[in-house]
Amino acid sequence: MLLLLVGWGLVKSCEAPRAGEMALRASCGYNLRQIHLALTAYDEEHSRPPADLKVLVDEGLLDADYLHCPAARRAGAEGAYRYHPEGWSDPETPVVTEAAENHQLWRRRHRIAAMFGDLPPRRHALYADGRVERLTGAGR
Repeated sequence: MLLLLVGWGLVKSCEAPRAGEMALRASCGYNLRQIHLALTAYDEEHSRPPADLKVLVDEGLLDADYLHCPAARRAGAEGAYRYHPEGWSDPETPVVTEAAENHQLWRRRHRIAAMFGDLPPRRHALYADGRVERLTGAGR
């Protein structure tokens, strides 16, 4: 009976960090959707994409907190998203990507990588049509 309780406790302790990571990923996706709304508003007003994402903040279209990945912030890093303006005219090129290391930093801090093995870096990418996808690999 004691062994069963210890086993159940270990399973639960492994699930909690995973749930936390999933919540941070959801927040990251929400940030990218907010960035897309601001990019679209800027494009409609100026007929071109902005030079960088900070312009969206300067114009009052976006809160500066949306420019940082919540997972990296929790790990104590800046975690800024990367902007690729050329993606605005190509539907297959991401407009905004998160750094692959953003969620890796959070995993290391919570020792999830040690529990689940070295997981491949996964990151979100925002496309001009508003889709947010999870990419696997280091890429841009």
